[in-house]
Parts: sequence; C-alpha cells; structure tokens
Amino acid sequence: MVYIDEVEVDQEGIAEMMLDESSIAQVARPGTSLRLPGTSQGGPTPAIRLGLYREAEKQFRSALNHQEVVDTYLYLAKVYQRLDQPITALNLFKQGLDHFPGEVTLLTGIARIHEEMNNISSATEYYKDVLKHDNTHVEAIACIGSNHFYTDQPEIALRFYRRLLQMGVYNCQLYNNLGLCCFYAQQYDMTLSSFERALALVANDEEQADVWYNIGHVAVGIGDLTLAYQCFKLALAFNNDHAEAYNNFAILELRKGRIEQSKAFLQTAASLAPHMYEPHFNFSILSEKIGDLQSSYTAAQKSEDAFPEHIDTQQLLKQLRQHFAVL
Repeated sequence: MVYIDEVEVDQEGIAEMMLDESSIAQVARPGTSLRLPGTSQGGPTPAIRLGLYREAEKQFRSALNHQEVVDTYLYLAKVYQRLDQPITALNLFKQGLDHFPGEVTLLTGIARIHEEMNNISSATEYYKDVLKHDNTHVEAIACIGSNHFYTDQPEIALRFYRRLLQMGVYNCQLYNNLGLCCFYAQQYDMTLSSFERALALVANDEEQADVWYNIGHVAVGIGDLTLAYQCFKLALAFNNDHAEAYNNFAILELRKGRIEQSKAFLQTAASLAPHMYEPHFNFSILSEKIGDLQSSYTAAQKSEDAFPEHIDTQQLLKQLRQHFAVL
C-alpha cells in the first residue's frame, strides 16, 4: 500500500502564488515593488518623459534657486537640448562652471554640444580641458583621437587609442579605429590584426557592417579590388542601409561595366544619406558620361549643396553650364 504525503496534494494558496520568486516582475513599476523603492529607479523626471519641457524647466529653475547642484544643471541643459536651444544650454553649462570650476561633467556637456553643432575645434579644446581635470576620461581621449585622425594626423590619433587600450578599454569600436589609424600611419603589420580583433568583438550587425566596410576601404587602398568587392557585399549583407558601402560598391560595379547597377546603387546611397556629397557627385559624373546632362546637372547641384568647397563639383557644373549654353 502506497501512502501519499498530504503536503504534496495541498493546494497552493493565492498569496503564495503571487509572492512566488518566479512570479515577481524583474523590472518593477516605481512605488509598487517590495524589492526596489521608487527612488532607486533611474531615468528622466516625469515631466521630461511626458514631453512637458517647459514645466520641467520651471521645476529645475526652482531647484537651482533653492540650491546649486551639478545634476540640476545637467538636467536643465538636457531640457534645453530637447527644445533645440543649444546656445541656451551652453550658457547654462558655463553658468554652472562659475559655481563649480573644473567640473568634468559640465565641461563634457559643453564639448558634446559643440561636437553636435559640428564645431569640432571648440569641442576638442573643451575635451582637452576635461583631460586636465580627469586624465582617464575615456570619451575625451576617444574624441580627441578621432579629431586628430580626421585632420590627417593618424600617428597622433594612434597614441590616444593605444592609451585607451592601456586603460583597459576593449571593444569593437576601439580596434576598428586602431585598424584605420595603423593603415593610414603605414603600420600595415597591425592593420589586419586590429580588424580581426574588431570582428571578434562585434555586438550587433551594424558594427559588423562598419568593420567589413573599413576592411574594404583598406583593400581599395592596397589595390585588391576583388577583396574590396567581397567586403562591401558583406557590409551590405549585415546592414542594408549602409550608404557608404553602396557608394563604393557602385564604383566597383562601374569598373566592371555594369552601368545600370552602378546607377541604382548610387541612387540608393544618395537617398539613404543626402548629406553626403560623394553619391551625388559620382552619379553626376556617370550621367554626364552617358549623355544624361539634365540628371548630371541636378546631381551636381546636390553635391554642391552638400559640399560647397568641392573643386571637382564646381568644375563639373561649369562644364555643364557651357554645354547648356551651346545648346
């Protein structure tokens, strides 16, 4: 005769079910959790979450009148950035620096706004001020290194990125930038190994596409167009909205004589990134060669709007205007 323990057939009460460990939500609503108090929940204030920026501005201004706190300056500056008032945010940060001289978070906020406004030189100066007060600030080191790279100083940029490696930063973006710096600094032995490390550390498809695009760019630089073709195809396989890869892929297709495919890729690149001048200029050149002068002129005007100082675009427009004058 088999006896069944009474505990096994006992019905579980509703209280035990509700308080079961596996039934408790991992992300609690503020004020309703027994685990996490509402004050521990990070994020913006309710007014910002609801889009009530003017109401949030009043509250933060009132808080500043009662007590000067760095976090209040940061939140109020965020409100002005959401309201598309970067100059007001800059003035607020500078006002905060008067009360808290050398505060790294305020200096970083000023540098970020200058960078978003494409005022790279001013942003770099503020990032240098950040490093004077905190010489391990990862964002400042990375941004200064990026500025040196884009001002044709890859050797100096390499020093900043190596500094990040010494500090223990270990991610895909860093090795990706290291690979490009090594290539342009003619340290070819480290270029591909850096990209291999970057590929091993990718976290999503967009990063994968960027790494393959940069490898393709290096392949174009050394003249291996077959490798470049495959790399750009891989970049587009991982990110179908990669405008730069479409542009370069179109040029390689044009070298193979596939004019229609090249035009399609250039049009795709121009639609994905209208701020880039390269797709517009390349499409203008291609249209001019096949005799479509009107399309060439329209694309050249878009290229000039994106990059007014581009000499080749100016020469092409001058040549097209001469053609139209003769007609």
